[in-house]
Amino acid sequence: MKPAASGTLLTARIIAGAIAGSVALFLAVALVVTGGGRNPVAPAALPTMVALVCWAVVAVPGMAGALFFRERAVRTSEMGLSDDDAGAGAAARVQTNLVIAWSLLEGPALLGIVFFFMIGPSVLARMSAAVFAVGMLITWPRAERFAGTSEPARFGGSWD
Repeated sequence: MKPAASGTLLTARIIAGAIAGSVALFLAVALVVTGGGRNPVAPAALPTMVALVCWAVVAVPGMAGALFFRERAVRTSEMGLSDDDAGAGAAARVQTNLVIAWSLLEGPALLGIVFFFMIGPSVLARMSAAVFAVGMLITWPRAERFAGTSEPARFGGSWD
């Protein structure tokens, strides 16, 4: 892997981790403040079914958009990151597409947690967390996307 691509991979993993960490922290705060959903802030503000429908209207296109930008990142990496200048530019384009995908996942997750915070049904928190977690796993920055090869990802904590 080229040094520029390796640095971009590390940056992408830091950004992904920070986004996931911020969503997890927000969920933890909502769980503590509401007593696990038993004491919501505004339980009469919105019927649960309306909140679920609103969340789904945001979550479905968010996940679809995230998958679209993940595929763009994969296509960019498959075009090759052969020489240094093109490799750095292509790695940056891969990273950009992944950051857009993560933002499309983060919005529905935060909306679901806000609804959970307001009205308390734990199904909103569970569904939001599940969709976000699956999306992050699917779009997690992998070394082969930044290396421009079709090698399978290595496990074992390697950052390269």
